[in-house]
Amino acid sequence: MAATEQARPRVADPEAFLRAHQVHTVRIQWCDLHGVERGKRVQTAFFLEAGPHGFPFSTASLAMDLRGQVPGAGDQPGAWPNLYARPDLDTLHLVAYEPHTAAVLCDLVDPDGSPVPESPRQVLRQVLAAAEARGFNCWIGPELEFYLFRDAQGTLLPPGRLAYRLGNGREEQELLDALRAASAAAGIVCESIHAEDGPGQFELILRHGRALEAADALFLLRSAVKEIARRAGLVATFLPKPLPNESGSGLHLHQSLHHIPSGVPAFTCRPGTRRATPTLEQYLAGQLAFTPELAALLLPTINAYRRVAARRLRVNWGVDDRSAAFRILARDDGLTLEHRVAGADANPYLLIAAALATGLEGIARALPTVAVHLDAPGGGRATDGAPLPRSLLDAVEALEHSETARRWLGSPLVERFAALKRDEAERYARTCTDWERREYLEYL
Repeated sequence: MAATEQARPRVADPEAFLRAHQVHTVRIQWCDLHGVERGKRVQTAFFLEAGPHGFPFSTASLAMDLRGQVPGAGDQPGAWPNLYARPDLDTLHLVAYEPHTAAVLCDLVDPDGSPVPESPRQVLRQVLAAAEARGFNCWIGPELEFYLFRDAQGTLLPPGRLAYRLGNGREEQELLDALRAASAAAGIVCESIHAEDGPGQFELILRHGRALEAADALFLLRSAVKEIARRAGLVATFLPKPLPNESGSGLHLHQSLHHIPSGVPAFTCRPGTRRATPTLEQYLAGQLAFTPELAALLLPTINAYRRVAARRLRVNWGVDDRSAAFRILARDDGLTLEHRVAGADANPYLLIAAALATGLEGIARALPTVAVHLDAPGGGRATDGAPLPRSLLDAVEALEHSETARRWLGSPLVERFAALKRDEAERYARTCTDWERREYLEYL
């Protein structure tokens, strides 16, 4: 069965759209290396008059940590020349929680109009172009978890902990209603929202679709969750392990490839058998082999490794096995391979780019495969599997030495991302934590 397109609605005439909806402000938005929304609010008239390059902004925003500091810059002012945010008008949409306001995602370009190579959206475009050159379209079905708290201290909201409960507290329900409206306005198909295992934890399940659109949807939804919660006086967090004794939050990707131009799924069973096709088996082999090298892009914070430790995550696989890092599932139109490693804090563009790169590398190298039999005892699970890096610093070092990362994602991205995250890890290593004070201060 060929893939069914679930394309987001396009605005045929942006000027007419903005005038019809009496839009006075357009939010131009782009994704930084942390997966955080950056941008400007511009007046509609100015937006419509913008030149072909778009809107200028400082290069520094791609080098900043989450405190707004540029590692290594010291006290000396940098030159920080302009880059440009060029609107992708296919993403123009209304902002449901901000009246008379629209938003548009932007691609980042140099003054000469060439793409900025370390821009997360451009990195994903680069991987998708390489996949298309090999005859594949890449599809992703994301699942994103988050916690909702009363405040930044993690105070819980009622009713508390109960997976799949339908009865939400007032504040929870108001946020979920606003999020549904924001999704609809942005043309995002959010198939379901449900309570997860942790107190105040929820999961958003998005429709399976083209990889770039899935990344855009994740970026917009994550930004909307944070902003809607903030406006309600609440705190939403995508930290993978905000509560030490409760479930962590992940960002799972249901992956599939489709042949060009037929749209026929490449992840299926061999004719007359219940064994997966060589394409899926090689893709899985690539993810098993190269995921540890690219783990910094999947687990990009200090906190992400607390979830890894709590779940005892290793790089293994299974058929419909939620304890495995890679879970194979049968669907009506073939098979999907669920990537379950990443924390909810991962940059959506870089996560999807890294996941696809590892799998496509397995196909490109025609790696020796594991036999994936859907009916094998125990689901055919490889129970051990390679370990993941145990810390952010270990993951950064693996990324810096990864030929796979540099070939698929580009050295500019690897070097800029590694510099940011190395600084983050080293700052943490110099910090004396509350645990250390409680454990040692009085006694040693």
